[in-house]
Amino acid sequence: MLLVVRPKADGGAVEGLGVPLKEDAKKEDLAKPMERGVYAISSPDQKTVLKLRVFSKEEANFDPTAVLSTSVAMGLDSEIRDRIRSTWTILQLTFESYDPKLYPALDFLLQVASRLGVLTDGVVADPLAAQYRMPESLPSNPIEGQKFDVRDFVTVQARQSEQGLNLSTFGLAKFGQPELIISQVPEAWVNLASSVLLSAAAGVMKGKTLEPGDTLVAYQGWFVSEAASTGPIWSGATALELLPLTGTVEETLMEWARNNG
Repeated sequence: MLLVVRPKADGGAVEGLGVPLKEDAKKEDLAKPMERGVYAISSPDQKTVLKLRVFSKEEANFDPTAVLSTSVAMGLDSEIRDRIRSTWTILQLTFESYDPKLYPALDFLLQVASRLGVLTDGVVADPLAAQYRMPESLPSNPIEGQKFDVRDFVTVQARQSEQGLNLSTFGLAKFGQPELIISQVPEAWVNLASSVLLSAAAGVMKGKTLEPGDTLVAYQGWFVSEAASTGPIWSGATALELLPLTGTVEETLMEWARNNG
């Protein structure tokens, strides 16, 4: 644990405090290899507290072969695939409490996850966002004017339909929020539609809760509707759909592009 977090961030550790959550825990345990069990990790100001659970892939019902056969894993580079294939221990981080400002809590979580990944030659996995990252890539440098990069927590996935591509966010569910969808997107406009979804997702993470009937003024011409189904047809998550106020999806995206350079 002393390699993961230390009060003065010595030796590359993240600045913070860590303790094993067991009755007979001793200070000396912090210098011993972590073992199966539960640990608590807090930020220096103790506004954010993470629970770290260490357990085997069998206990987690984690099957590397099954993960590597998914469409998401097909696009991963060979190093990440090799690391997933050799998984034998899972280190699971969850929030016990978090900084009310949210951004410091998200940054602390990513720092700890990255440090754990570096120390174990592991992969940082976010199944709800359908992404697997090398630990050195986290946290990302936020876009100018932003305090975090939404892409560290939310991805946009696409599925082909007869009318075009259906795009959905993946990852908002872990914040207790519905995923967001734009349907029937022409292939030429996928990148722009993805930007709209990620921008809206960032707003949700900043506290701008969306409900059916809301209008996204900042994105020129979208309103929020209940999704036609319970959510993205390939995930089953609850979702909201962004629909054009007038015209088609392509026309609305064209207008958005004109107004946003």
